[in-house]
Amino acid sequence: MKRHGWLLVVAVLVAGCDCGGTDVERETQEVTRLVFSVQPTDCAAMHPISPAVEVELRDSGNDRVEGADGLVALSLAEGPEGAELGGTVEVEAEDGTAIFDDLFLAVEGVYRLAAESDGLPQVQSALFEIKSSVPSRFSVEVSPDEIVAGDSVEVKISAVDYQGEVDPGYRGTVALSSSDEAASLQEPYTFTVADAGTASLTAALYTRGNQTVTATDTLDSGLSNSAGVRVNAGEAKALVATASEDEVAAGEAFSLDVELFDAYGNEARGYRGTVEV
Repeated sequence: MKRHGWLLVVAVLVAGCDCGGTDVERETQEVTRLVFSVQPTDCAAMHPISPAVEVELRDSGNDRVEGADGLVALSLAEGPEGAELGGTVEVEAEDGTAIFDDLFLAVEGVYRLAAESDGLPQVQSALFEIKSSVPSRFSVEVSPDEIVAGDSVEVKISAVDYQGEVDPGYRGTVALSSSDEAASLQEPYTFTVADAGTASLTAALYTRGNQTVTATDTLDSGLSNSAGVRVNAGEAKALVATASEDEVAAGEAFSLDVELFDAYGNEARGYRGTVEV
């Protein structure tokens, strides 16, 4: 790693000097240490550590050396065996500060980071914890939220962690169910790395009324959530006529009840056509 700009000359005005109006005394600020000015904090596995970790270049008086630059590298000082620090681990400091804004860890456990830069002693961070990425709940959205019987809806499922954020590390299997016993549902789906915690499945609904679609983790029934959808009857496809009397004399009047149904047996209550007997 190359060291850059660590000896800075600072101009300081000195009062009472007969030097044509101004005189300067030159003093030198030298970077002597690294300091974690923003420590890593607890977060979920596969989530960026937030707020961003910051390392400052400071002088012997423990002041940040403004204008100082140089390459700062982070590594794991402590952590579970086999764990690796993800994200950008080498950053060029600007104006005395190196900012690491995309660090993450995939393995849960307790960690400590180490910061290094050429010619300076290593410094270590405070301990922090990476927690399990097992989501605390599902977020379920159905689109559209109103359909005609026989149409399909998109069911968007997101695994949400304890911080209320989408959990990109979720790899569970989700099964759909519905209050509509006639529904046609996509087979259980297993989340992949590419899904990053969110996947969309499909469901076709056939029974008129307010229905729900539910997503449930196949290994944890407590991890479940639902969304509602309004199902309207489709076009009238069938007519059923029922006489008020089973038997009448010739010429005797009787009433006839006529019901119309869509292709899935729902009453076509919106029908406004003419029926001839």
